[in-house]
Amino acid sequence: MRYNYRAFGLQILSEIEFPNLPAEEEQAGAQVNIMFGTIPETLPGLPRTRRYFQADRGKLLVRIQGVGRILVEDGQRITFEPQAGVDSVNMRLALTNLGLSAILHQRGALALHASAVATPTGAVLFCGNRRAGKSTLAAGLHKRGWPLVCDDKAALQLSEEQVIVIPSFPELRLWRDAMEQLDIASARIERMPDSDKFNLGIENGFQNTPLALRAIYLLKPAVTQEIKLRPLNGMDKFQTIKQHTYTNQFLKDLGLLPAHFSLASAIATQIPICEVTRPTDSNQLDALVTLMDSELKRA
Repeated sequence: MRYNYRAFGLQILSEIEFPNLPAEEEQAGAQVNIMFGTIPETLPGLPRTRRYFQADRGKLLVRIQGVGRILVEDGQRITFEPQAGVDSVNMRLALTNLGLSAILHQRGALALHASAVATPTGAVLFCGNRRAGKSTLAAGLHKRGWPLVCDDKAALQLSEEQVIVIPSFPELRLWRDAMEQLDIASARIERMPDSDKFNLGIENGFQNTPLALRAIYLLKPAVTQEIKLRPLNGMDKFQTIKQHTYTNQFLKDLGLLPAHFSLASAIATQIPICEVTRPTDSNQLDALVTLMDSELKRA
């Protein structure tokens, strides 16, 4: 059986079921095909073999312990060979996280480790390291009425010299404590294996059309009781984009560093980026959401 989905503006035909992706009616000429297949340990003819991946122009082979092998080709195909006993949740996470990120890079977009909401003047992104609070802040703002654009991964591209954000799919990934603090529930909830983190389907308030990027906020947790905003300039802006690019470890071997540099430079030049130092104390979450809600309303 084959399934038809849409994510990141792409028509996807898949042999693997993804309950979290929006279903589409079957159409001829899918832009991305996801299939099961046999993948060798290494690909012959490619110049380098890294510890857990091998890449060259148009091809990326990744070996994920406990999950299997993923081969991403030409921005069009993802082949997956599962390891015996892999659970369906980890399988789907690997394909949507790593697989689709590589597809986006191969198709000329930039996949940024960020969540985003929509405002009347464009998308606002929240980027940062793991557990910086990207998803939690997006969820808190979504609860206050701001439509979700993406969670964890944002697809950026240039269109007529303007930076555009392509919506992903209607889902949030939240830790249990964040769900409880925000009092968030969902008709579709799925616990991630060996974790207290959950995938929550978003039933309302999802932005499903592309929109211009308005601003980026870099979240930095700190042992403080004060929330501070500091605009970034020059090289700090570029380094923020570079550091938080999804799967950036593959770009050099894929031959995509020049394209990535060009797009990251355009984003850093055009888009305001502000560092947000926020308390690690979870009791300050409402204050952070309130402050960012005011920021979004002000512009």
